[in-house]
This record gives sequence, structure tokens and C-alpha cells, in this order.
Amino acid sequence: MNGNLWNGIELFPLYQRIVRLTQSSTDFAYEATIRGKAASGKYLLPSVLFRQAQGKQMLLDYKARHIAIREAASFIKDSLLFLNCHALSLQAGFIFEDVTKLELPIQQLVLEITEQTRIDNVESLKQELTALRELGMKVALDDFGAGFSNFWLVEALEPDYIKLDRSITANVDLSDQARRVIEGMVAFADKVKIQLIAEGIERETQRDILLELGVTYGQGFFLGHPFALPKTQQL
Repeated sequence: MNGNLWNGIELFPLYQRIVRLTQSSTDFAYEATIRGKAASGKYLLPSVLFRQAQGKQMLLDYKARHIAIREAASFIKDSLLFLNCHALSLQAGFIFEDVTKLELPIQQLVLEITEQTRIDNVESLKQELTALRELGMKVALDDFGAGFSNFWLVEALEPDYIKLDRSITANVDLSDQARRVIEGMVAFADKVKIQLIAEGIERETQRDILLELGVTYGQGFFLGHPFALPKTQQL
């Protein structure tokens, strides 16, 4: 993506429900992801939007969180809002300008750290997370089981939630091996006192087996498709 394409891009968030599997009609939380619309009318996925130099990635990451919070304030009520965070932004302390001016209380925010980005300086992440946690924010480790996932990262960052990558949950209703992997993750999460969220639930049978295996929360098309709100924001 060249620099000119940034001019006039319309940014808007999509929101997807995260539910407690025993109470799937009630919203526990929403995850926000960013999308863009170019002046040509073409829609831009995050994989395209973030195809930038590191500085621009961090700026987009920062803007996306603030747009998602502002627009979610109209419907989120008492639910939590999960916000994606690039590891570079966290290491640089480039998360929020002023938490006292956010449209939602920081206690309702959960920062998702993706494992698909290599984390080179864990100590700086821990320092930033400690400061945000002291204000009441929670932390989730996203895409667990894909990319650069490591159990040592769970120990280092002590997340409140682990989001199991869809590659782990995809065959849980079709494969005994997949079931055993989930069983092991449930036992691990219980031992370290972390809540599991299974991503990519697309079938009722997946939901039922995950519930049977002891997974508390879920997200996926079967539970609710991503949706957009009318408002947009110019980049």
C-alpha cells in the first residue's frame, strides 16, 4: 500500500459477540476489529491496512482502538470490549492517549495481544501491562496455538483470558485428537486460573463438545457474525 492510499480511507470497526457457552443468548463481551474503505469503494481488510512501515502500523493500531471504543459506547452496556493490540504498540507504550477521556471505563476493556507477531522484548510488555492493569484493564492472549505461540508467554504475561485459535477448535467435533488437545488446554487453564475463549465456532456440534470439555466462553459465526455500526471515521 502506498502513502497516497491513506488519504480519504474510511475506517470503521466490526464487532463480534463473545458469549458464555452456558448462556449463549447473553453477551459477555464483544471483540472489535478494524476495516477500511478506500475512496474507490474498495473494502480493505486488516491484512492490507497493516501492510505498512512499523510507525504507520502503530498509528493505525492506536486509531483503531480509539474508534472502536468510541462507537461501542452506544451499545456495549455492561459487557467487556476486546481490543486488538500490536506488540510494537504495547512495547512503545502507544496504547491510549488519556484513559480518563475514553468513552468507556477502562475496567470494561480487554487488550488482546496477538501471538502471530513475534515478541522480542517481554519485559517492556510486562511493564506496560502492569501499569494498565493497575487502572483496571484486563489482558487476553489472542490466536493461541498459531504463529509464535509459546506456553512461556502465558507465564510471562499472566493473561486473564486465552483465546484458542480457530485452527484448534475447527475439528473438535470431528477428531478425537482435537478433543484431547482441548482437554489438555482446559486442564492447563484451570491450573493457572485463566479463562478460555474458543474462537471459530461455526457449528452447534462444536459448541456442544467445547461446553462438554469445560471451555467457558466462545466466539464464532454460529454464535454471531461480525457487524458494523453506521458511523465511520476518516484516517
